[in-house]
Amino acid sequence: MNSMLNLVNDSGRSTGAPSAGRDGHVVVLVHEGVYGAASGSGFSNRAFLTALARILPYGNLVVVPVLLPQGHPGRDARWAAEVEGMLADAGAHVLPVRGASLLGTPADCEALCYLAVRRAAVYLKGGGLLVGCDVPFLAVGSYAPEGVDALLVPRSTAKLT
Repeated sequence: MNSMLNLVNDSGRSTGAPSAGRDGHVVVLVHEGVYGAASGSGFSNRAFLTALARILPYGNLVVVPVLLPQGHPGRDARWAAEVEGMLADAGAHVLPVRGASLLGTPADCEALCYLAVRRAAVYLKGGGLLVGCDVPFLAVGSYAPEGVDALLVPRSTAKLT
């Protein structure tokens, strides 16, 4: 019996992990962490993307970051260059979405979630994993295409309560 808690057998071989990452793309929606960090979420998102870039097969990672304009307090040119280089080394597809203005209200965040999922739709045909990082992507499950697994990684729990 396979379960999410029993993906590796005693010999260290996979027992049938979900297809996302092996046969499908892993699409990660982030509002910060690619171009810089204005909060702990940005640092966490960068670490998460780094881990995925190291463990997923080349070309299976798709990142949909919110494009931060020049002069935005959360934008850091050196940070962005480091993350973009790391993602390029992993063969990641980076699909920025213009949505920095959609981070204020719940309705704006839902619109951003819709736009981000739509931006990556071509990579989700036939399955895969769709990951929404933090509050702006709380609605990720509502927009996941048929046959795609969705995962929400909430970080700002104060806003959730």
